[in-house]
Amino acid sequence: VKNKMELAVGIAVGSSIQIAIFCVPLLVVTAWALGIELSLNFQPFETGVLLVTVMLVGFTILNGESSWLIGAMLIVAYCSLAAAFFVHKDPPGLPRPPSLPPSYTYDSR
Repeated sequence: VKNKMELAVGIAVGSSIQIAIFCVPLLVVTAWALGIELSLNFQPFETGVLLVTVMLVGFTILNGESSWLIGAMLIVAYCSLAAAFFVHKDPPGLPRPPSLPPSYTYDSR
């Protein structure tokens, strides 16, 4: 299985697409059933991060070759995005998704 870059890229990108298409909507429906607010209404920060990650993956797999430097760059990018999400606060003026009706909220009594 050595030197099978196309196979490795196909598996990695295919797995990511499967997660995005199946698991995220499933989690939204599960949260709705449990009365937890969770929507696919992404704020500008989340949309920008998604755009950056898609572009980074696209440029990384563009030539079909890999090296330790590209791997290190991806790890640094992942850590940077995790730190950005850790410290990010949405500005108060941004619209939030509407709340669930009272009948759908979780009651902890």
